[in-house]
Amino acid sequence: MGALAGVASGIQESARAAGAVVVEMHPDAGPAIARAAQLMHRVDFTATYLALGQGLDPAVSRHVTELRDRLGR
Repeated sequence: MGALAGVASGIQESARAAGAVVVEMHPDAGPAIARAAQLMHRVDFTATYLALGQGLDPAVSRHVTELRDRLGR
């Protein structure tokens, strides 16, 4: 399993453990950097939008801390 696949699996496990529905997204065709940027933009925008809508600070999350610990960073 590659490094990115391990990160993706960790994120999915954390999300499912928190009771979230996991939806896989696939980028449009194009250069690798454009595909990565497209996915990061969608995720970041969605996470920020949902957090603010719930009155939460998107920069503070036990799930982010948990993932950071899991990845050893």
